[in-house]
Amino acid sequence: MILNYLAEIEKALDAKLYIMALSSTLALPDICACLESANPAATGNVKQRCIDWYKNNAEKYCYLSADLCYKYRCSMIHSNRGKINDACEKIAFFLPPVQCAFNACEFQITCRDTQGNDVTDRAITIDYESFVSGMIKAVKEWRMSVLQNPNYIANSNDLLQIRPLSPLNMVSGNLVVY
Repeated sequence: MILNYLAEIEKALDAKLYIMALSSTLALPDICACLESANPAATGNVKQRCIDWYKNNAEKYCYLSADLCYKYRCSMIHSNRGKINDACEKIAFFLPPVQCAFNACEFQITCRDTQGNDVTDRAITIDYESFVSGMIKAVKEWRMSVLQNPNYIANSNDLLQIRPLSPLNMVSGNLVVY
């Protein structure tokens, strides 16, 4: 079921739906952590669960610390903002085609506005495709390691997905998302 989610992220990338693909990618640590959890509905430890999953599985591929990834995920998913309140003001993803030879770095640029005032802008810059493909790779590797995990098996069927003919018997139609 998680593979369907990854396939939709890849389709969003192909369609150049960058914001949809990024927000879906940022949700992956939480989704995967819930899948392997004995209590996936528990909300008291969401932050730590996401950070731990990311550190253990994705940090080596995604060039962003687990803490910053979690803060950016919260900012983007909950308010559709790229700005975070941390050591840097924002995270900027360079969209393809990237014309530079780096995966992640921090920039600080100072320039003058039209009134002659100095304006400073800081951002951690990330190569968009490297981040998304790194997260997809991490999820696929993680999935292979938990296929026999009883929590993963039990929780997988509860993932939101397109299902044929609703067993809910109160909706008519061929396909239902639940």
